[in-house]
Amino acid sequence: MQDFDHIAIEKLNLSRRTYHSLSRGGVLTIGNLRDFYTNRDKYHVRNVGDKSLGEVARALEKAPEGVTFSSCPRVFS
Repeated sequence: MQDFDHIAIEKLNLSRRTYHSLSRGGVLTIGNLRDFYTNRDKYHVRNVGDKSLGEVARALEKAPEGVTFSSCPRVFS
């Protein structure tokens, strides 16, 4: 795991709907988010579709101040 994998998804400033859907499904860190994207069957996340995944991808591209993802491989293509 990389350092950024331990960063809480709260730092991504997602919409309430997306954040709550992910957190209720057990996706609490960026590491969990990467795992969720590759193994969606492992998590029980409701209400996360293409629109929410697009929001997450945009949030990862616009990293909050003090958080760098320069070494982060692209999670979503």
